[in-house]
Amino acid sequence: MRRSALLALLLVGISVHALTLQRGDVIAQIRPFNSLLVYPPPGDEVAIADSFGLPRSDAASLGLPKYFGTGGLSFVDQGRAIYSTQNGVFEWRAGLGASAVNLSLRVLYGGEILRTRGGDLLIAELFRYGGKPRIVRFTPAGDVLWIYEIADAPQYTGMQYAGVAHMELLADQCTLLWTPNTGTRYQVHTIDICSGSAKADFLNATWQFESDIEQIGSIRALPNGDVLIATQKDVRRFDKSGKKVATYKAPEPLIASPLDAETFLALTPDASGVWIGRYNLIHRIDFASPSSPPVTFMTNGGTSLFALGVAGEWRAAQQPLSMKRRAAVH
Repeated sequence: MRRSALLALLLVGISVHALTLQRGDVIAQIRPFNSLLVYPPPGDEVAIADSFGLPRSDAASLGLPKYFGTGGLSFVDQGRAIYSTQNGVFEWRAGLGASAVNLSLRVLYGGEILRTRGGDLLIAELFRYGGKPRIVRFTPAGDVLWIYEIADAPQYTGMQYAGVAHMELLADQCTLLWTPNTGTRYQVHTIDICSGSAKADFLNATWQFESDIEQIGSIRALPNGDVLIATQKDVRRFDKSGKKVATYKAPEPLIASPLDAETFLALTPDASGVWIGRYNLIHRIDFASPSSPPVTFMTNGGTSLFALGVAGEWRAAQQPLSMKRRAAVH
């Protein structure tokens, strides 16, 4: 009897564990490259793997949605995430599922979402119909605090304007790096969200500087101030001055289309490594041994990666002030 009871408890424990997102787990949204070739279009796949790349569970068991807006998945901690879709912005909490975030200004077609140290939300529009796309800052209560309109946003077709593909807020809480949502993008722009003004580009690839960049993907700031920038072929690391100090290889599938070269990044919870996602391949590189074979896993679904997240991901803008920094301020 005692042995049966113990076995039952173990089975319950396994079941509960399977429904719980663990720190360091990787979440990826995959979809077919060209769903127009198949009707009705096949559904998206949300793959979940642990920090070793081993499959863990599915989205339904965790209450996660089947679809995130491109790049629009941001973890506050391992049990809480903010994500965007074409229908608005939502918050997911472990054990509670997802609910709409109450914002005073509705943001449609939202992409990247960032959270400041104080809990404000920065939401960027991937594109916008009938007006220039915006980056909007909301207070924790959902009130608009600041709006930055991209005045020179290029026009797609009709009244649709290209917005923001990816962005990253640095630890100073003022410097926002972003890249436009255009087919060819080789610039990382800078906005000072404290003053509301544009600054000099952090990166502007020209014929004489990083000239092989055709498409910039995710941007991530590291604890020492370095910045990771994903490109269509690799991930490049720049120091605070903009000097390139390292390059990390991105995964390459056997069959790929140059039109589907979006590269996503997500840091590990301790920022000792980075997950790099491209197509339906995702692998982790550790900064201490970047030449070692990466931890790799491949999803079972389509060919296009549309969102990548890590439960408890280290983000520069969300880190608390250190005691040393507090003492210096005072």
